[in-house]
Amino acid sequence: MRGIYEKGGIVIIAEDNDNDNYDDYRGKDLRIVSVAYDTSEHQGYDESMDGMGLYDLEVVKTGEKVPFSLYEYEVEEYAKRYISEGHEYVE
Repeated sequence: MRGIYEKGGIVIIAEDNDNDNYDDYRGKDLRIVSVAYDTSEHQGYDESMDGMGLYDLEVVKTGEKVPFSLYEYEVEEYAKRYISEGHEYVE
């Protein structure tokens, strides 16, 4: 595995990510549907990110495609935030 997260993983938008464009998806469970590491895998990849994963996502509950891609530093693992608070994810 090259990045932190794999296709199929469940993530949320990182709490310290303050981009207002993400507000409609903040706090929602997001499934990674594809991962890119360069421009050959995703036309919007910023080469200055030097191999960091860029994720295309969908909302777990509805299947809605998220209209933007996020780099791995912009998300955090679902379990890291919720399992410790007593929540469980059930598909």
